[in-house]
Amino acid sequence: MIKNLECKNSPNSIVRDERCHLAMHKLRTRLTDIIGISEGLQAGIFGHITESQANLLSVVEQSGYEVLAIFSELSHSNPIDPGSTAEDSAH
Repeated sequence: MIKNLECKNSPNSIVRDERCHLAMHKLRTRLTDIIGISEGLQAGIFGHITESQANLLSVVEQSGYEVLAIFSELSHSNPIDPGSTAEDSAH
């Protein structure tokens, strides 16, 4: 049970939300780079790769897309309403 939740509009909450948003943006940007490079490597843009390397890059690419999906879920999830508890929002 979470006690004493801050109001959404309090200065500390706003700063925290902005920092979280910035961190998510930075992580998403780097992850998109990783996915793009792994796709380029698999396509042979940077030269020939072995079948083993292609398989490993496929794992990197798929994992990247899974993490992007998690970021998307997090960015679209509803925050807990002020005055409620995490227990309340679970029901």
